[in-house]
Amino acid sequence: MNADGTTPRRSRGYSPLDCLMGLNRKFPELLRTLDCLRAKAQMDGDRLGMSPHWYLPFHMTAKTLNDVLGRMDRMGMEVQRVAHSTPTLVNTLAAWRLTQGDLPVRRDAF
Repeated sequence: MNADGTTPRRSRGYSPLDCLMGLNRKFPELLRTLDCLRAKAQMDGDRLGMSPHWYLPFHMTAKTLNDVLGRMDRMGMEVQRVAHSTPTLVNTLAAWRLTQGDLPVRRDAF
């Protein structure tokens, strides 16, 4: 809903793909890092207590996002606070993108 209480008429910026592209612009290495963690977690199996249908446990995504923000800060980049719900959104988008096959996305959008 817009600030004036109306419903947006354009879908641009509201689709999962738009959110995913925005995430990749803001944190370029995040999804690649999460994919590597997911592959390792799947190899480790039950030791992490992770069900095979999970993308990653919330605490792993939250720690990885925190690490990325820390690296950005140390590199002198401007880092803004993220909402507590951000790791959940990141997990959701990362898992969703795995179900989409080859996304028709311009390379320069990421």
